Amino acid sequence: MKTTPPLSCIIIDDEPKAIDILTQLINQAGLAHQITSHSELTAAKLAIVKDSPDVIFLDIHMPHKSGIDFHDELRAIGIKSSIVFVTAYDQYAIQALKRHAYDYLVKPVDYEELVECLSRLHTDVNTQKLKDQAPIR
Repeated sequence: MKTTPPLSCIIIDDEPKAIDILTQLINQAGLAHQITSHSELTAAKLAIVKDSPDVIFLDIHMPHKSGIDFHDELRAIGIKSSIVFVTAYDQYAIQALKRHAYDYLVKPVDYEELVECLSRLHTDVNTQKLKDQAPIR
């Protein structure tokens, strides 16, 4: 049986404790690797362009620019990574849905909700990778 690779991901949040907690939860779920994190959007953007992560966990309340605006900026330059908003505020859910965010998790992140999100992402990302690798007939 062929196993599918774990997801590569980047966490973007201006709160180190939030990064630590989410990193621990993702590690506990066992479906992701290459968990890198950034608290500053310029460095995050460079890492995203360089590494093309499968998923970006993005806080909405960031210094100098909202996560919603950063999402739009990433899409404008062709970044295709799945984006999961992780925020303490539920009032941005409609904006996230309109932007086709993969998911929207409210802090404190519920472990079961995160596992469900990661499981769906793992399936969707690896299915797409298989399609992309299929020979053209």
